[in-house]
Amino acid sequence: MIVLGVIGFNSDNLPAVNPTDANPFVLLATVTTLVMWSFVGIETATVPAENFVSPEKTIPKVLIAAVLSVLAIYILVSIAVAAIVPADELVDSTAPFALAATKVLGASGGILIAFGALISTLGSLNANTLTAGNITFAAARDKLLPKQFLTLSAAGTPVFSFILAGSFVSLLLLMNYTKGLINAFIFFAMLSTLSTLIAYLFCAMAELKFLKNEHPGTQKNTAIALTFGTFLYTFFAIWGAGMEIVFYSFMLILLGMPIYAWMRE
Repeated sequence: MIVLGVIGFNSDNLPAVNPTDANPFVLLATVTTLVMWSFVGIETATVPAENFVSPEKTIPKVLIAAVLSVLAIYILVSIAVAAIVPADELVDSTAPFALAATKVLGASGGILIAFGALISTLGSLNANTLTAGNITFAAARDKLLPKQFLTLSAAGTPVFSFILAGSFVSLLLLMNYTKGLINAFIFFAMLSTLSTLIAYLFCAMAELKFLKNEHPGTQKNTAIALTFGTFLYTFFAIWGAGMEIVFYSFMLILLGMPIYAWMRE
């Protein structure tokens, strides 16, 4: 898409910074939450820490490289699509990447993007499935989830976690099918992002607690500044998600409380 953007770049197609009448601050908050969807999951590089060589050094490098590379690609691809497709067409498109590729390469462009999207989707699904199983398995091993989550297949797969997660996602999808494909995707993207942002928020608060026992110095002051910055950014993104998504996330937290209370006895 970046290469196609260079080929078919037309500055007249680029939309206004704020083409709506919405308050720029409110609009920025909403967009921030939605854009975070592209970065959600980067923290899963910490999940296989036991299998890393020198994880205390390797994982920070992986996380920083991932954030910077995803950020660069996201910005360049967004500019490429916006420069190829006029804003009035882009706002109503359900497949902006395919539309942009079609305008440059014709019908073959749409087919190429669809093929690439299938590969990307399968890769993402595979990674998320493996990660979800490992996270719940680790939580059960730490006695934060029932022992059923420790159930493994003959191949060592946490089968109970996969079945439960798949059933739950399917149920949510059925509950929101009336929204339409695009709106349902936005709903799930926002809900998934907000659930992760809440975890980020608690991590920032936990870091402050750990920093209380650190010796004073430049490193501690830098860590405190980064922690407060993380907290404020996360709070801003959560606020931008809107009341409906915050409500659903709060309900998910409530559903988990009885399990947590039971396991902590």
